[in-house]
Amino acid sequence: MLISTTSCAPREIAIKLDGGSSAANAVACAVFDPIYLEDQEIMDLTRKSKEKIAGHNAAWEKLCGKE
Repeated sequence: MLISTTSCAPREIAIKLDGGSSAANAVACAVFDPIYLEDQEIMDLTRKSKEKIAGHNAAWEKLCGKE
């Protein structure tokens, strides 16, 4: 299963992956949600889309450290 993250946070919320404040990280984790994809959806994605999803997953894992 592939997990992706997206956010609908306003652009004014600065999300720092390199040691932002714990309050900023808590807000970021609250607005980022994982996206679960079915196997067929993964097969239908382009390579570029898969790379972007992997980047979101890595950022979410680094920032929120949970599933």
